[in-house]
Amino acid sequence: MQFNYVKTHDKKQVKAFYKAQGYSAGLKGYDHLFVVMDNQQVIACAIVSLIESNSTQALLHGVVVDKNYLRQNIATKLINFAANQLPRQVVQLVCFSHVKLKHLYLKSHFVEAKCNELINTLDSRFKAYQSKQPELAVFRRSLT
Repeated sequence: MQFNYVKTHDKKQVKAFYKAQGYSAGLKGYDHLFVVMDNQQVIACAIVSLIESNSTQALLHGVVVDKNYLRQNIATKLINFAANQLPRQVVQLVCFSHVKLKHLYLKSHFVEAKCNELINTLDSRFKAYQSKQPELAVFRRSLT
């Protein structure tokens, strides 16, 4: 297995992977894409979004592993790989996840967080998501 940072102009294979896994992922200007390849096939992806080009807090989302590769610690390894590849100004990685995935994020060096620990843009986004998905929780990981 090979872990890679994907340039945003090479996102065709990533979008195809997400579609095949039944996950809808939108990619924006300050996104960083990370993939795991096996035999030249994408088997896992993660997106880290900087809300602004100089953000110190980044949002981890779109962590998806191919159903045939589950339970092999790929998600944890991918999250750790992504965290180590981010621009230097990013000092904290946050994610919004269903509480049933809490163990994954705790294993990946995240801690549970509160909304008031988020930058305003992420706080607003979390509250909008949580209004539709009450089981969402905030997790954060220090990168310093």
